[in-house]
Amino acid sequence: MVEGGNVDDRYDKAFPVSWEQFHRDARALTWRLAEHGPFHSVVAITRGGLVPAGMLGYRLGWRDMLLAAVVVYDDEHGFRGEAEFL
Repeated sequence: MVEGGNVDDRYDKAFPVSWEQFHRDARALTWRLAEHGPFHSVVAITRGGLVPAGMLGYRLGWRDMLLAAVVVYDDEHGFRGEAEFL
């Protein structure tokens, strides 16, 4: 239990974002990153992070994307303890 309710309750909350807001926020983040760069890579968590990472890479002028699949848990054994690159 998490204070204030069930653990799953915090994931049931919706936070809708329009495509216009998404693009506006990506553009603003790109401008901030460009001030502190140059950057040569972005690491994104695939549970919702690939599209934002792709947008940042596109706005930063990167045309190559590399995806790496990493497994640290599975349904049968749970947490494995070490990462396996697929």
